[in-house]
Amino acid sequence: MKKKILLTLMSLFLVVSTPSGAEEHGLAKHVTGTVKVEHVEKVDSAQAVFMNKKIALENCKVVLTSEVEEYIRKNTTRKFDRDISSHIVKECLDNDIDICFALAQAQNETCFGTTGIGKSRKSMYGVYKTYKHRNHSTTAYIDLLKRKYLGKKKTVHHLMNNFVNLNGHRYSSNKNYERELKRTYECIKKKTKIFKLQNECNKLME
Repeated sequence: MKKKILLTLMSLFLVVSTPSGAEEHGLAKHVTGTVKVEHVEKVDSAQAVFMNKKIALENCKVVLTSEVEEYIRKNTTRKFDRDISSHIVKECLDNDIDICFALAQAQNETCFGTTGIGKSRKSMYGVYKTYKHRNHSTTAYIDLLKRKYLGKKKTVHHLMNNFVNLNGHRYSSNKNYERELKRTYECIKKKTKIFKLQNECNKLME
């Protein structure tokens, strides 16, 4: 009799403690749902980081462009094309060229396209060619630097010490060209936030 009672109690315990098929399915569904939620949260988080970085980059570009335009305005008494600022920023960021360097050359050569061939030929960087717009001269100048002056591990700092192309030909016949260029470059770097802002933009573009 005692043995029968014991067997009956054990049977009841097994029935109560073992989940039904429906319960097992529900449990599996709950676990799977949790995994999906975690995956969605991770995706949303990554997208949020990407969007925040993109917004930060655009804001940085706006501030940088404003800083470049302000510098040009302060350093020329003549009327200049306002859209050259945004184009210089875009070309330099896209091609990893120091904006302070490009500004220093444009300032020393033609006062940002307002004097000499910068005015008559819309060539801001002293290149003896005629352009339809000063922005075209910036695009051509950046391309010229990359193709003929900045190969073989040369940087703009090398050019400020000896501005020659890969064949050894000088950019300018002016013997003091490098010294004057470097002085203008250091002035821009010291008195504005352009160099710092470009570095911030570069980090956000990585």
